[in-house]
Amino acid sequence: MKIFYFLNSFPGQYLVQSLVHSLIAVIIVDFALIIWRIEKPSLRQRLRFIVVAFPVVSFPLYQVVNPERGNTYFRLNEALFDTTRLLTIEIWGKVPVSIILFIIILLTVVVFLIQEFVPVVKQFMESGNEELEQSDDPHYKERVMRALAALPERDVNVSVIEDEDHLIFSTTGRNSVVYITTGLIDDLDDEQLKAALAHEVAHIIRNRRPLLIVVFFLRVIMFYNPVTLVEFRRIVEEEEKICDDIAISWTQRPDVLVETLNKFYIQEESLKDNRRKGFESIEEYSHNMLIKGRIDRLVMGEGKSVRWFWIKFLAVFSSIVIINYYIV
Repeated sequence: MKIFYFLNSFPGQYLVQSLVHSLIAVIIVDFALIIWRIEKPSLRQRLRFIVVAFPVVSFPLYQVVNPERGNTYFRLNEALFDTTRLLTIEIWGKVPVSIILFIIILLTVVVFLIQEFVPVVKQFMESGNEELEQSDDPHYKERVMRALAALPERDVNVSVIEDEDHLIFSTTGRNSVVYITTGLIDDLDDEQLKAALAHEVAHIIRNRRPLLIVVFFLRVIMFYNPVTLVEFRRIVEEEEKICDDIAISWTQRPDVLVETLNKFYIQEESLKDNRRKGFESIEEYSHNMLIKGRIDRLVMGEGKSVRWFWIKFLAVFSSIVIINYYIV
C-alpha cells in the first residue's frame, strides 16, 4: 500500500502520468508514420521528438492550465482514463498493478544505469588515462586526406589508430575528432573510405545542433520511463540514417555506402557462435540489426516525399496534447 500512496502523491502522479502520456504519444506517432507512409528519417525523427519531449512537461503544464484536473469530479466525469483506478486493480486478485508498475520503473532505472550512465562515467574517468596508439604511417594519412578533400566539410580532425579491428567513430564538442583504425582503412578502397568518413563528418555537423542536445537531456530526465528508453533508441537509429543520407548527398554513391556498411555487418552464424552473455551480446545484436536495417533501406532506395508535413506534425502534436489532457 505504501507504493500506491507514493504513486498517488504529486511526484508519483508525475511518474505515472508522464509514463502513460509517453505511451499514448508513441501510439499516435507510430500510427501517423504508418497511415501517412512517412519514411524519410529526418521527418520520422521530428515526430519521435514529441514522444521524448512532451511528457517531461505535460503533467505540470496541465496542472497549471487547470488546477482542478486531478480532483475527484474531473476523474469521474471528464477524464478518459484514470490512472488511480488502474493502480488499485489486482492481477488475479493478488498482485496490485501499482507494484507491477513500480517494478517496471525500477527495472528501467537499472537498465539506464547499466547501459548508459555507468559506461559514460567510466569512459569519462578513464579518458585521461587511456591513450590510443596513433599511426605515423604517411600512407594512411595520405589516404585519409585524399578522402576528406572530396567532401564539402574538410576542416575535420582525423586520428588514425594503430589497430586491426574495424572501427570508426567520432567525438563531439569544440574539438571534434574522427577516429579510424588502420585495419579498417586497409579493408576499404578510396571510395568506401570517403563514404565512411562522410558519415562520421555528418555526425559531427549534426551534433552541433542545440536541438539534439536538448532532446538528449530530456531523455536523461525521463530515465525511469521505459517508453522514452525505447523511443530514444529509435531517434538514434533515425540519426544514423540521416547521416547516411547526408553522406550520399556528398558522394552521390549509395552503392559504395552499402559496400562500406557490409564491412561492419556480422553474419548471423557468427553471432550465434559468440559466447558472450548479458548486455554486451544484446548490444552487439542490436547494433548488427541497425546495420542491416540501414543496408536494406539504402538498397531499396529513398521513400516517397511527404506533402504538407508540418500540417501533419501539428495534427499529431495537437492530438497528443488533447488526448493526454484527459488522462490523469
